[in-house]
Amino acid sequence: MISAIIAEYNPFHNGHRYQLEQARTFGPVVVIMSGSFTQRGTPAVLDKFTRAGLAARYGADLVLELPVVCAVAPATFFARGGVAMAAAFGADRLIFGAESPLEVLVPLADKISAVPSQSLIRTLKQGLSLPQTLEDCLDVSDAERDALRRPNNILALEYLGAIRDLNVLLEPYAIARTVAHHSGEVTTGDIAFASASHIRELTVNGAWDELRKVVPDAVYTALTSTNHTQADVDVTAQIKKLLRYREMIDEEAVVSLDYEDGLEHRLAQAVKGSEDWNALKPKHMTHARMNRYLTQTLLELRRKDYDAVMTQLPLRVLAIGPRGRELLRSKNGNRHLVQNPKAYQAFNHDAWIQECRAAELRSLLLNDAPSLDYRNPLYIHDEMSRSSDPS
Repeated sequence: MISAIIAEYNPFHNGHRYQLEQARTFGPVVVIMSGSFTQRGTPAVLDKFTRAGLAARYGADLVLELPVVCAVAPATFFARGGVAMAAAFGADRLIFGAESPLEVLVPLADKISAVPSQSLIRTLKQGLSLPQTLEDCLDVSDAERDALRRPNNILALEYLGAIRDLNVLLEPYAIARTVAHHSGEVTTGDIAFASASHIRELTVNGAWDELRKVVPDAVYTALTSTNHTQADVDVTAQIKKLLRYREMIDEEAVVSLDYEDGLEHRLAQAVKGSEDWNALKPKHMTHARMNRYLTQTLLELRRKDYDAVMTQLPLRVLAIGPRGRELLRSKNGNRHLVQNPKAYQAFNHDAWIQECRAAELRSLLLNDAPSLDYRNPLYIHDEMSRSSDPS
């Protein structure tokens, strides 16, 4: 049985290692990982090849890249992209973290799917959060209400909805989360856990002793040997500067997955200096969604690009772990698999260009070395043959 995990690993930590160890008890594990940018619209703290290599080092048998147009997307579209890739690869099971049992989450996901999207949009525009909106729109039990109020369940519900909506044969399997959303360090036995957001704060603050406790050794080495410690606010400011240039040469609206009518006019006013950047975000939009929209605009990731990728979905290999070669041989006839840049360009040229742009933009924003996309430093977890080493 092949298990799939959808992840960002921003950065990889002890909780991720624990999840991989649990998943490997069922057989080979393929990870579908965001590349240069995250779902919040910000660049990943480590480049995708380093993160993929670390995942392979600590248990992933194969790491595939979630296309950037799916990665920088609202939760529903992020989940559908990952689930579609898992199904296209031929996985049997989707493993994800959750704070509530499937006995609660599955019927709740079914209820959510029955709510008309326009009703959700109208309620969201009143300034309510998604959990509050769902509570208002649904007749839920106390257990379901509690599940909605736990942030770590939101993506789990989206994965369940995507499995149903795409009608794919993936068995959902939930692993209890080791730490709560945005929480600090929690010790279980001899292992310390912390959320990815807390770990990013530790790197920004240079709290290296605390960082060492909550990430594997090779991840600690990677994080402490880079300059990727800029706060998200600094990166957002740089994105806004680049948007000023873009709007000077092209004022056409980018109708992205997070676009709504009038955003392009707000952006144009802010770029021209006639309105404060803080006034750019409508009151009902979260900061994460606004960040995504800015990044989508800069990378020109449109709704039609998402639809195109979903119909011609590339399964780009970033890293090969312990059982990865065997896993690839078993999928030798899978036309979606691409293992080098030339094959990627031939399979889906537009998606390849989007990945190259995203990698270069990340490098620019974080003052990193130029993107390595063109020479594909595939990490192979093999002591005798390794084309790159994440440590």
